[in-house]
Amino acid sequence: MIHFTPPPDFHLWGPLVVNVHSLAFCVGALAAYLWTWKRLEADYREHLDNIALWMTVGGLLGARLLFALVNYQLLTSPAQILAFWEGGLISYGGFAGAIAAWWGYLRYYGLSPARFAQAMGPPALLGWGLGRWGCFLAWNGELGVYTDLPWGFQVGEDAPRHPVMLYLALWNCLWGLACAKLSPRWQVNGAALSLFFFGAGRAVLDYWRDYDPSWLYWGSLAFSLMWVILAFYLMKIWPYSASTAPSESKPTEPAEGAI
Repeated sequence: MIHFTPPPDFHLWGPLVVNVHSLAFCVGALAAYLWTWKRLEADYREHLDNIALWMTVGGLLGARLLFALVNYQLLTSPAQILAFWEGGLISYGGFAGAIAAWWGYLRYYGLSPARFAQAMGPPALLGWGLGRWGCFLAWNGELGVYTDLPWGFQVGEDAPRHPVMLYLALWNCLWGLACAKLSPRWQVNGAALSLFFFGAGRAVLDYWRDYDPSWLYWGSLAFSLMWVILAFYLMKIWPYSASTAPSESKPTEPAEGAI
């Protein structure tokens, strides 16, 4: 077994706390942004800052809202729903919220989702993986089932567990990098390919996660398979594009008739 002690939180002021969990997700978001910026053509880069902002807001709201729905007692106190500093974010909700914000922005400005997705897919998966390192180091939220394998992690007086957060971190980081190489080789849209490995990895690795109550495992598995199915659909409707540059003049104003 491996004995492990999570690093302490750093209390800045009042409810403001910096911990390795949030810090890792900030690093992941920055890495995804910089890599996406490099993969985007200049005509689209001017939109990236706005998209990143809206996806951040949408991701936080989605993650917190899904957490509140699962822990429905929070719905009786609206102020508690927005208490992000107290923890309680569910990745699926964050993913859905970020995608909704991303889609809405592109539709509003008449931009091509397929072209942006091609650039953003692999960096997003890598960034998600870097954030998962924070989950692992903080030993927070996604504990694995008990194990007697040599790489089981023991924290405090608890028995050794599978480091599921570490499995997910390694999976997402490695496949994020691999999808950037495989996408042009296989002529598959980078986002669709990244979404496939995101869903497939979660579907497989959740087997070693300790869900309480147990029915949450089946819900997570259903979501994971939904992402896999969606990935195959996007592979069909979103063609691979070697360039993310728009074929038309660059759009800077909202598309006509957009809501």
